[in-house]
Amino acid sequence: NTEYIRMGFKEYKKVLDLRSFKMSKTEDSAFRYDPKMLSIRQLNHSIDSLVKGDTVYRKRATADLQPYLSFIRFRDSVWTAADSLKKFKPIGKAGFAGSIPDSFKLRIIERAHTQLVSAQNAVKNLATDYKFKSASVRLHEIEWHRKFTLSAACIVLFLIGAPLGAIIRKGGLGTPLVFAIIFFVLFHLMNTVGEKIVKESVTTAFAGMWLSTAVLIPIGFFLTYKAMRDSQLFNKEFYYRSYVQLKKIFTNFNKTGKQKPDDYGQPT
Repeated sequence: NTEYIRMGFKEYKKVLDLRSFKMSKTEDSAFRYDPKMLSIRQLNHSIDSLVKGDTVYRKRATADLQPYLSFIRFRDSVWTAADSLKKFKPIGKAGFAGSIPDSFKLRIIERAHTQLVSAQNAVKNLATDYKFKSASVRLHEIEWHRKFTLSAACIVLFLIGAPLGAIIRKGGLGTPLVFAIIFFVLFHLMNTVGEKIVKESVTTAFAGMWLSTAVLIPIGFFLTYKAMRDSQLFNKEFYYRSYVQLKKIFTNFNKTGKQKPDDYGQPT
């Protein structure tokens, strides 16, 4: 049995123990360098730093490959000049492999194979890092353009939605709302596709992120123009009357073509 207790209070503070949920707050520093959290100035600085990092990768490639390909250090020397090569005598018909003694061939081949495998692994690691850096550049460029495309999208959708409300006079709120949803879904799909092809490095960030705006803004101007001219673009009666007139024209044309001339050459 429990004792019945009645309490009266103006304000009651109940403290719940949430330790069983084992909730841990993520540090703010984890999202500090996320492109979505950066301002335009910070994005410009990050993009500039990442693009200038290409020279670092060139130097790193030279440093990583030089232990395995020792001839790299001669790439800018006079050894590449044609005049400096004249003092060397040709090896002969047997070539370079024929000039190597048989007792050293196997050892040289194994050493060359080992160095080539090591150089290949170094190039793969470098390519992976460069690919990650390129993806980071594209993400920063996407977020940079998104800050402008979202603002432009408000204007574009307004240019589409406002004329729709003026042109569509029948159907109440439902018909303009359906058309507005269709255009919004179209905008969202094109925006998603554009962002995806930018991430896959199919096109530039400018072309991908402004794709939806470039497609919809002519439609917005067209609908605005029609609304200013009091157009009957979405009036089904207008299309029905046009169909009846065209049908009448074709009917009269067929009747004229089927009339037979009389004895005097005039159609009967």
